[in-house]
Amino acid sequence: MLQKGMGRSAYICKSKKCYSDSKIKKKLQKALKTFLEPEFIEIFEKEITSYNNNPH
Repeated sequence: MLQKGMGRSAYICKSKKCYSDSKIKKKLQKALKTFLEPEFIEIFEKEITSYNNNPH
């Protein structure tokens, strides 16, 4: 899914606003220097939601 730009990282917050805001998604793509497929965004949102529901 992420073939181009492997090894890059970006810090993000865990609030719903951070993963649902289209401006933030564009900034994340720019920081990672790659296009994030809709499938990736869907998985990403589920992971953040899961983390927020079950903090370690």
